[in-house]
This record gives sequence, C-alpha cells and structure tokens, in this order.
Amino acid sequence: MTESDFNQPLDVGQAMRKSMQENHLNARYAEVQKKYLLILIFKPSLLHTPMN
Repeated sequence: MTESDFNQPLDVGQAMRKSMQENHLNARYAEVQKKYLLILIFKPSLLHTPMN
C-alpha cells in the first residue's frame, strides 16, 4: 500500500463533496430560472413595470 493509495479516499470524498455542492448550486439556479420563466409567461407586466 503506497502513500498515494492512502491519500485517495480523501480525494474521492473531496471530489464528491465538491460535486454535491455544484449540483446544489445548479438546482438552486434552475429553480430561480423556473420562477423567472413562470413570471415571464404569466405576468410579463411585472418585469416591465418601472421600480419608482
């Protein structure tokens, strides 16, 4: 068993955590996009109203 074998599980764990975080961010982004699309479809006037 070499030193690189010993270090591998940690790398795998870090990679898994990183991909889970990225998936979570992508899911959040998709949710926001969906809401935006729904507003765009059903309430387009909301997006065009001036903010004053």
